[in-house]
Amino acid sequence: MSVRRGASSGRRAASWRLRLAAATTPRPHNVAALCRACWGQEADDIFDVVAAGDAVAAKKPAPDIYRLALDRPGPGPAEAIAIEDSRIGMRAARAAGHAVLVTPSAYTAGEDFSGADWVRPDLTGWRPPGLAAQAWQADRGDDR
Repeated sequence: MSVRRGASSGRRAASWRLRLAAATTPRPHNVAALCRACWGQEADDIFDVVAAGDAVAAKKPAPDIYRLALDRPGPGPAEAIAIEDSRIGMRAARAAGHAVLVTPSAYTAGEDFSGADWVRPDLTGWRPPGLAAQAWQADRGDDR
């Protein structure tokens, strides 16, 4: 299993003072297995919040999983950026009030992402708006 190009580890996000949340359909044990396989880390070491699986009744494109992920002290929906790979996920994030970056997968490349704020083939070179350029440039090592 490989990580999408440009996907950073939780340590890098923490060095940029970013908080990471996973708002996903797979069950928590699947998220944990993916994190170990892709980054060699536990999900709790990468993400500040994991909202996964059956934690909400309505699945994407309902915004419930995103609302659950941000139902904690910290940034609100307008201060968060959702990174999605499908139109369904994009619609869920938008309905929750998030800006959305879409990096389509091989399975979703033909979908309509006209509601996204950004559409890129991967995360390489992308930087969250407002993140100081020097913070981004200070850690340009392995981009995975």
